[in-house]
Amino acid sequence: MTMFKDLQREIHEKMASLGGAGDPRDTNHDGVVSSQEAAAYVRDYLQSASPEERESVMREYMGGLSKDDRRQMGDAIVRSPSNPVQKVDTDDDRDLIDAYTKTAQARIRTARARWKPLLMKVER
Repeated sequence: MTMFKDLQREIHEKMASLGGAGDPRDTNHDGVVSSQEAAAYVRDYLQSASPEERESVMREYMGGLSKDDRRQMGDAIVRSPSNPVQKVDTDDDRDLIDAYTKTAQARIRTARARWKPLLMKVER
């Protein structure tokens, strides 16, 4: 799980390092794209992108990972406690992307389930 979080943080840091003045990811206009701003930008993009665009972005990212990084990501995905994925072929982009997507969706469902009772109390 820690390895998975480290890889997510690394993605966010790489996105943040691309920032600068006038960058749309720099939402507080301080001239620096924080990892949180980069993560929000990526999340917003992936939510609004077509399935084909999402897959293209993920393929490009996965293709840039070393064999060892891919193996570590696959291991982290399988070890994730909220994850339905039991096995990942880290040499297959489609399988790795599918496993990553299923893990992310499972984490979102788990978070929503945890927050739903609290949100229902607030709405009353």
